[in-house]
Amino acid sequence: MKKIACLLTLLAMYEWASAQTYHPFPTDNATWSQIMYNWGMWGQECWGTTHYGVSGDTVIDSKTYSKFYGINGGNSNHYIDVPGFILDSAFYVGALREDSSKKVFLLFADSTDEKLIYDFGLSIGDTVYTDIYNNTACSHFVLDTVIPTNVNGTMRNEYFLHGCCGCWLQLTWIEGIGSINGWFELPYTGTFDPQLACATQNNQQVYGGAGYCSCAPVWWLSFEEKSYLASNLFPNPADKTFTITLATSEPATLTLYTTIGKPIAHQTASHSAFFDVSNLTDGVYYLSVKTDGGISNQKVVVSHR
Repeated sequence: MKKIACLLTLLAMYEWASAQTYHPFPTDNATWSQIMYNWGMWGQECWGTTHYGVSGDTVIDSKTYSKFYGINGGNSNHYIDVPGFILDSAFYVGALREDSSKKVFLLFADSTDEKLIYDFGLSIGDTVYTDIYNNTACSHFVLDTVIPTNVNGTMRNEYFLHGCCGCWLQLTWIEGIGSINGWFELPYTGTFDPQLACATQNNQQVYGGAGYCSCAPVWWLSFEEKSYLASNLFPNPADKTFTITLATSEPATLTLYTTIGKPIAHQTASHSAFFDVSNLTDGVYYLSVKTDGGISNQKVVVSHR
């Protein structure tokens, strides 16, 4: 029994020591996918998906920021087949940075003032002010406790905060990931309950599992990233049809997507493929070519003029 007790003690000390390794906020190649639970007449339902991500950096007033983007995924959380977080279909949210005191700030695109998002340098009992939620009644929170937690195989500190000054809501932050309720949402306040479904960094899932709603992480890809699969697509813009000639003889899966990641056409081919777009509305689409060797994405413009 003493040996077992010692072993458990050593394991607890190891996990505690692992959690002391601070995980800073990602500065590049990271995504967050959040969903909304809808408490409707049929019980708990999934409603709405939003993806956020950081890619690249910029300097503003001598401070280095990460560029922060978003994609509205519509009223569905099932995005397993999405070809990637395509920058051309994303909107620029603002600039993100973490300072040496472990504070995370966001400078919105239409603002000149930073907003405090997270403060991972808090001590127990400290109060933090954030107006990121645009809720004057819930802008001050007190840190109750910090608990080392195994998150997808990595020990990270989890911060538990409660609202003060008339706010009864509670927040949970995870270092290097953020709030479990997503970026700009408070916990359940009525019909909708926001949840962080997934988070990825360098194409590895670092947080996942939204319970009732499936977790479908969105990997970073850009149609500008050409691989050996780069193919010839003609005509582009297309009116009624277009043909793609593949640069490889490998069997390939070809899927045409809307800018929010909804698949609208799908086929397999080895040398070339033909797509009928006569019934599609004018606009930008993305064609994903996937083989065992990799993925290539190309922009397709449909114009019936």
